[in-house]
Amino acid sequence: MIHELIHSLTQNEKRYFKLQSSVMFDRTDKRFVKLFETVAKQKIYNEIEVKKACNDKHFPQLKAQLFDKIMESLRNFHSGK
Repeated sequence: MIHELIHSLTQNEKRYFKLQSSVMFDRTDKRFVKLFETVAKQKIYNEIEVKKACNDKHFPQLKAQLFDKIMESLRNFHSGK
């Protein structure tokens, strides 16, 4: 599901998420950006490769939190429209 969400974003939405995450999230949350970029690079989702790249023992929670942060970013991006 996260793969489909990330690939459905426009370039501007992706850019906004990356900018927002670099400013708003603290250092420990940079793992969200790494997960985002890893999934965005994949044409076909491979969870095993994503887990290896992220090296996070709480991977399911990380994915769920990334989903929430993307949705928050989208709300902020489209709030003026």
